[in-house]
Amino acid sequence: MKFPLFILAAATLAAPFPIRAAEPIPDDRRIAGIAIGCQAYTFNRFTAFEAIEKTAAAGAKVIEFYPGQKLSPAEPDLKLHHDASPETLAKVKAKLKEHDIMAVAYGVVGLSKDEAECRKVFEFAKTMGIRVINTESVDALDTFEKLVKEYDIQVGFHNHPRRDDNPDYKVWDPRYILEIVKDRDPRIGACADTGHWMRSDLKPLDCLRILKGRIVSSHLK
Repeated sequence: MKFPLFILAAATLAAPFPIRAAEPIPDDRRIAGIAIGCQAYTFNRFTAFEAIEKTAAAGAKVIEFYPGQKLSPAEPDLKLHHDASPETLAKVKAKLKEHDIMAVAYGVVGLSKDEAECRKVFEFAKTMGIRVINTESVDALDTFEKLVKEYDIQVGFHNHPRRDDNPDYKVWDPRYILEIVKDRDPRIGACADTGHWMRSDLKPLDCLRILKGRIVSSHLK
């Protein structure tokens, strides 16, 4: 099973200005100064509750959720996503508190060009205390930049591997990401997936240098 680790706000290590949501992650949630935890998709064969338990067992302090994971062994018909009911989200919050885990990111999730639909994801993030939304929805950039400013929540463009059968898929290329974010709100940047860069025949260190100052989160494998 692949084991992606999640690092939040890596850009603050390199950027000349702070790139963060309104409330910084507390120091007691960091390991050696870095907020590092598990992407719940690591445990996609399990439920969100089990992902929280396994993240805690691994010694991590934070977690990134993804849309559509089954809630728990007791309630597998319920799913964790940005359209979940307030009752479902309350159960997730209680489970996080039980295991002393903080939800800090959500993705990879599609963001709609329709502001009302896009806002649902930001409201979910606000409710859960999430600092970063990770997406590949380049076409919705104009829509969610407005919400980034309103909610003070970061958005990172996540990279899957290069697709030889789809030349229109460009987010695998760090230079492309830099080009589309460089003139945008500084809270919009990259979710740097080092494993997928390697699958695209790119050197992760070179990619990190290209995106220096614009990395808001990272997936490490």
